[in-house]
Order: sequence, then structure tokens, then C-alpha cells
Amino acid sequence: MSKLFWKQILPIEASKTFLKQHDFIKNVSKLFLGNVSAQALALTTAPLITRLYNPEDFGIMALITSVVSVFSIMACLRFERAIMLPKEESDAENLLFLCLISTCLISMFSTLAILLFGDGIAKLLGAPAIRPWLWFVPPGIFLYGIQESFTFWFSRKKQFGMISIRQFTASFWTVLTKIIAGFAGGTSALWLIIGNTNGFLSASSVLTWKYFREGNWQLPPGISMNKMLAMAAKYKEFPIYSSWTGLINAFSQNILIFLLSHYFSPLSVGCFALANNMLRRPLDAISQSVSKVLLEKTARSHAIGEPLDRTFIKSTLGLASLGFGPLTVLFIFGPQIFSFVFGERWLAAGNYARILSPWLFFAFISPPANQIITVFRRLRFNLIFHIVIMVARVAAFVFGMKFFGGPYYPMAFFSGTSVLFTMFYLWYAFKLSTQPCSA
Repeated sequence: MSKLFWKQILPIEASKTFLKQHDFIKNVSKLFLGNVSAQALALTTAPLITRLYNPEDFGIMALITSVVSVFSIMACLRFERAIMLPKEESDAENLLFLCLISTCLISMFSTLAILLFGDGIAKLLGAPAIRPWLWFVPPGIFLYGIQESFTFWFSRKKQFGMISIRQFTASFWTVLTKIIAGFAGGTSALWLIIGNTNGFLSASSVLTWKYFREGNWQLPPGISMNKMLAMAAKYKEFPIYSSWTGLINAFSQNILIFLLSHYFSPLSVGCFALANNMLRRPLDAISQSVSKVLLEKTARSHAIGEPLDRTFIKSTLGLASLGFGPLTVLFIFGPQIFSFVFGERWLAAGNYARILSPWLFFAFISPPANQIITVFRRLRFNLIFHIVIMVARVAAFVFGMKFFGGPYYPMAFFSGTSVLFTMFYLWYAFKLSTQPCSA
């Protein structure tokens, strides 16, 4: 038979043709491959790492990671999210360098803040012993800002394969550091924190090298301070609204770590951190892949006046169909699964996973809503929404503590409150997606 015949009947050839004709699916597949590889590496090595380190070590690492996660949102003042929006490449590139400069300045300010207020921050978190580990926060913010700046730039350029490489590289160096240190006898929170920092360092290094290598290690000719200031003025709503929205949202997402640290021991924090990590990793492998490609697609569609409601509905329902089954299994069998996979001392993490699963399901299907609201630039609404949900989550947790005790009941109230607010957020994004687009 002829080669043409085999090309027509073999599924792999049909798949290649399909992917070439559907850029969105092809780009999601690239990011998904990197995310799955990275998350699979982390998940398969987790049973080993949880046997090398104690839950208390994970609790200290989780606290430092949460502090970095919250304040790194401000690294670029959220100008990185505007990189996707300009029609002119030179404008987007000036936004990129604006992000890099902002990252350097915010990192310097965070170093000064640790120097002046480090003791107070540690006491506020209910863990004075973490004071020395706070020095990992400034480099974490710096590396995160570099990574995110170039990630959005390569998303704009549709170089999703590069982002995929970054994801796997970060995961590889993170787990390698933790395992080598664990077998060498360095089983303490220090090496867990160093492992996470190593992941950020490798990811940001790969993206920086790729960008400047393409430009022959020279500064792009169109970059100037005046143009950067012009872009800052044009997209001023991002630092005014989106940066504070991101900060509050990040704080709200990590508030359980801070509340558990304040009211309970590092053991509770460590068990929660493992449960949260293990649930989020596979979910993020999918949702982050869809999110980055969807932002590029919705921004382009909005610019040319295409409707966005069908894209929103299809992507949201698609994520829901993927997440419902696994999270239902964890809701039913979470304690048994965690104690079997990670060891008996992690049984509490399985109970936490059960409580968190409804909240994480709705968080999993919300990226399309986030992108719709970003593209329509409803940043003021986003800010108000995340302030309200943060207050509501804290109130729900404190209510559970006061009337039922903890930590399970407060977490259940926290999770239920998050579900209700996220349902409203999805409804708002859907109504927004049905509105006429304008260039």
C-alpha cells in the first residue's frame, strides 16, 4: 500500500492534522505536557519525600512558601498580565522590561521589610522560630517576578513549548534537591525551602536565557524609560486594581496556612500543606495550561470583536468534566488514600483533603472566568470581590473555631464559603462574556 494510504488511516497522522487545524488545542497540549511531566514528577516522589521529612518540617516550609506566594504577586505590579494586550510588539516589550525593573525594586523593599519587621512578621504568624527562614522571601519574590514576566511574554509569542520546559525544569530541581538532602541527612525544613528556591531559580534562568539568546544578548532597540512610563500610564489599572486584587486573592488562598499556624501547631500546618499540594498539583497541571492559552485567545478575540460566551462555557464545562471524578473519589476515600500512599502519620492530611475537595473543584473550573474578567478589564469588581471573599473566609473559619473547635470544622466552613463565592464569580463572568465586544 502507498504511504499516502497509511497516512490517511493511521490515528497519529489524523491527530497531527487535527492539532494543526486547532491552535488552541495544540497550545494547551504543549503546556499540558509540561505541566503533567512536572506534576507527575512531584507526585511520584512525594511518598519518598514525606518519609524523609516530618510533618513539622512541611509546616515551616509551607509558611515560608505562603509568604512568598502572597507578596510575590506584587513583584511586577501585575503589569505582566498586560503584556498580552498591546497590538504593537514594542509596547508589549516595554511592558516586559517594566516588569523586570519592578521585580528588582520590590525585592529590595522586601529585604528592607524583613530587616526591620522580621520579628513582628514571625510573631504575627504564630511561629517566632521561622524568623531566620524569612530571608528566603526576597529571593523568592525576585525569582518569581522574573519567571512570571517571561512566562507571559512567551505566552504572547505563542512559544508554549518554552513554558512547558520551564515547568518541568522547576519541578526536577525542586525534588532533586529535597531527595539528595534527605538521603544525606539534611532532613530539616531548611532543605525543603532550599529545594523550592532551587526550582524558582532554574525556571527563571531557563526563560531569561531563552529570551536574551534570541536577541543576541542585546537590549531590544525599542526599549526606553519614556515608553515604559507611557505603558505604565496606559495600563495603570493593573497596579491600581489588579495588583491589590492579586495580593488579596493570594492572601485569601493562603489564609488557611496562616490561620492554622496561628491557632494550631506546625503539625497541622504540615498536614494541610501536603493535602493542599497533592490536590492542587494535578489540577493545576490542567487548569494552568488552559488558563495561559485561554488568555491569549480571549484577548485576541476581544480585540477583533468576537463573542466570548461560547469559549467561556466550553472551557468551564470541559474543566468541570475533568475534575469532578477525581475530586469525588478524594472526598469519599481521602483519609484511606493518604495514609496508604504517604504513611500513617499523614492520616490527618487525608481528612483535610476530603474537606478541601469541594472548594478546589470550583477553584479548578474558575480560570476561564478569571480570563474573561481580565480581558474585559473589570479589575475594580475583581478587587472588591476578593476583599469580600477574604473577609468572609476568615469570618467562616473563626466562626467554626468559636462554636465547634478545630481544625476540621473551621476548615469545612472555610471551604463551603469559598464554594458559594466562586459560584457567584462564575455567574458574573458568564454574564460578562455575553456582552458585545469592542476593540
